[in-house]
Order: sequence, then structure tokens, then C-alpha cells
Amino acid sequence: ATVPLGAIQEFAVLTNAFSAEFGWTAGPAMNIVTKSGTNNVHGEALYMGRPGKMQAKTFSTKGFCAPEVPTCVTPSTLVAINPADTPDVLNQYSLSIGAPVVKDKTFFFLTADFTLQDRTTFLSPTLPSFVLPPDGNLEYVGNYRQTLAQARLDHRLAPSHSLMARVNFDKFYDTNPNDAVAGTSAPTVARKYSRQSVTGQVNLTSVLGPTLVNEARVAYLNGDPVTKWEAQELSTTYSRAGSVPFTIGQSRVSDLYGRQAQFSDTLSWSRGRHTVRFGTSLVHHTSGGFGNEPGFAVLGTSTFLAATTAPFEQLTLNDVQTYTQPISYGVADCHYNQWPLTGYAQDSFRVNNDLTLDLGLRYVRQTLTQ
Repeated sequence: ATVPLGAIQEFAVLTNAFSAEFGWTAGPAMNIVTKSGTNNVHGEALYMGRPGKMQAKTFSTKGFCAPEVPTCVTPSTLVAINPADTPDVLNQYSLSIGAPVVKDKTFFFLTADFTLQDRTTFLSPTLPSFVLPPDGNLEYVGNYRQTLAQARLDHRLAPSHSLMARVNFDKFYDTNPNDAVAGTSAPTVARKYSRQSVTGQVNLTSVLGPTLVNEARVAYLNGDPVTKWEAQELSTTYSRAGSVPFTIGQSRVSDLYGRQAQFSDTLSWSRGRHTVRFGTSLVHHTSGGFGNEPGFAVLGTSTFLAATTAPFEQLTLNDVQTYTQPISYGVADCHYNQWPLTGYAQDSFRVNNDLTLDLGLRYVRQTLTQ
């Protein structure tokens, strides 16, 4: 689940030299600290707007040649520079509020982000007329919508024990991801990409002594869908390269989910120049659904000879170069369960002011394969 902007207090990115706590991974590890409520009522409201039709439609030719390039000459026939007019309307809202429920004991923090974006692409006039709107408009507008929200509650059970509960919500869809509909790709190629997830987490932090702290965590993630591709008009795909290219039709779809429950515990102990951490994690992960990424073709695809230039409605089987038809052999859905188990011990030993040794041991096991 993506964290709303207003929820972030600070974050750290570990790009390499990971400790045993994080393990061996191909990508970076990110640690995000989210905001909590305080004894004072605080809030903020943010807005960013980017109108889509306020950009300049034409520019002077004064900037055509850089001053440091004396050999550059502005063509005498060039009277203006006209950039492509591609409206991209964006509106983003962020709201946050934190306050006490019980002074010095219980606090809450709520935040939400909303993103509304409309991106315009332009279609090629060489596309078959029947795939265009009745008025022949060559503009195609894709819509991106996202809602992010987080609710956090902090409660002090005792001077040495504190409880934190947090829920995150993430939902978005995009009707033209990566501007797939543009140029010679007709509107019938369009797909809608969506994702939705809800995450809940409870942390218990206990100060067991002057040098000993324990943190236990229970978390659950329900991503349904984690990936969903929907063809706007499910149909066979027809494609042609060459001097009169086009792509028509879309049949790639998928609907995948993922659910994960986790229990973890970390014990931190400081003594002299040593900071030792012992941790364990137990995860139950379930995933599955229909299709794959970026989608499973449920209908066929005809690719015409690139040398042909006839209109689409005049093409015949003799003009087809290849035809592919997916076969599922009766297996359309998948379902996987696994138990990733982790244990580690980590010692950050400060040898002197200029040298620290990270010594660790990590054990990882998963049950999906042997």
C-alpha cells in the first residue's frame, strides 16, 4: 500500500551493504516513519493544480540557436516554433489532522490524498474510420484516479509500553496506462489498469530496561486486486506495420490478488560499543487469480503483411502474415500458498569513531518450493 504524502514523518533508503536484519535483496530497502497525533491539534491542507490548456501554443524563433554555437543558423522560412499541444490536467489534494483522544495517553492521526489526472493523446488520421468517434475526433483522453488514506491510533498502556494501530487504504485506476492508445493504436486497444489494497498493522513497543527494547508487530495486507487489466472492448487483435500501420482490438486481461499476514518481533540491546538486534518473522502469503502481467490474451491476434497498404475492411486471409491463438489447456486460474520464515542476529560494533563493523547471521526459509 502506498503511503499518503501527509503521513510521512521521515524515511531512509538503504541502497547497499544491507545488514542481516534486511537480508540480501536486488533492490533498495526503505524504512518509512509515519506521523502520529500529539497533545495539540494540528492539520494541513495541500493542493496542486496543473491546468491542461494554459501552456503556450507557439514560441519565438529566438531560442532556436544556442548563442555558444556560432555555426547554427535559424532557417529563414521558420517564423515560429509550435510544440505539440498535449493537454495534461492534474489536480491533487491532501488533507491531514492529528489530535489527542486522551491527553498524554491516546492520540489519533488521519490523512488522505486524492489525485485526478486527465492525459490527452492524439491518434493517427490513417486509422480506419470505424474505430474513431463519429465526429472523427483524433483526441483520446485517459483518466488516472487515485485515493490514498491512513488512520493511525497511538495509546500509552504504561510508561514503558506503547501500542500503535494503523490502517492504510490504496486504490487507483488508469484508463490509458503508458499512453497505450496513441498514434496508430486505436481506442479499441485501450485497457483499464486497477489496483486496490487495505493494510492493517498493530505494534507493541516495550522498554524492558535501560538498554533493552522489544517491538512486536502483527500486520495484514489484502490486495484485491494487486493487478487487474480489463479490455475496454474485448475483441481479436489486428495489427500491421509498414507504411500504413495500425493496431486494432484488445483481448489481454488479468485479475490477480495477494494476501499476506505477518508476525514479527525484534529485540534491541545496547551495551558499550555494541548494538545487538535479534529478530524473527513469520509470514503466510496467498496469491493467485486469472492471467498474468501485463495480461493474458484470451482471443487471437492477426498480424498482416507489412507490405500491404489496403484499408482494413479490404484485407483478407491472404494478407495475414501470422495468427496466434492462446491455449490454456483448461488451466485458467492459479492459487499459491507459502510460509516465508526469517530469523536473524545483528551486531553493530563501533570499533572507533571512524570504523563500524556490522556482523550478522540470517536464516530464511520459504515453503513454496524445496
